[in-house]
Amino acid sequence: YILLFFLALIFLNEKRWRGVWFAAIFASVLIAAIAVEQKFNFLNLYFLNYYERPSSVIGNPNFLAAYLLLLVFPTFAFGLKKYLEVQLPWKLNFQIWFSASFYFFAAGMQTAAIILTASRGAFVGLVAGIVAFFLLYPAKKRYFKLAAVAFVAFFVISLYVPRMFPDNLLASKDGIFQRLSTISFGEHTTQTRLLA
Repeated sequence: YILLFFLALIFLNEKRWRGVWFAAIFASVLIAAIAVEQKFNFLNLYFLNYYERPSSVIGNPNFLAAYLLLLVFPTFAFGLKKYLEVQLPWKLNFQIWFSASFYFFAAGMQTAAIILTASRGAFVGLVAGIVAFFLLYPAKKRYFKLAAVAFVAFFVISLYVPRMFPDNLLASKDGIFQRLSTISFGEHTTQTRLLA
């Protein structure tokens, strides 16, 4: 890894780095699409069967969620950067609009796959990252702070609704809501991970 770092530092200029990022994001979209297909089985591909939670080609839902969590925020940042570059009329900025749309679509696919894995740690990390984004965004907009507070409130409510209504259709039909509603700092596995 140290050798890879120095080789990248020497041989990759800014244009090539953009290519590396694009390749990583494009691959993550394919991996996320496979996870979505595993969950909903749109195409009835028997070789993509999974056991309980989709793991795509990574082999483990927690590893898949961690992998996508590393990419979702840079992907969204690339999309936001492209979107903010748009200053001319739409027809003259088609390439920029297309790039921004791709990055936002990729971030959406990555987020959907993270949620579908029902990996509680990755879900908490995703929520913490979104809140940090709203709170630390450089533009001094009050609605960003309000959005962060609203998002935290929505997150807390979404965790406790399945607990308050255990026979709720959503909670009983899909294991995602049941699993995410069991996030607790008092749980044994949470305690050991926090210690680690």
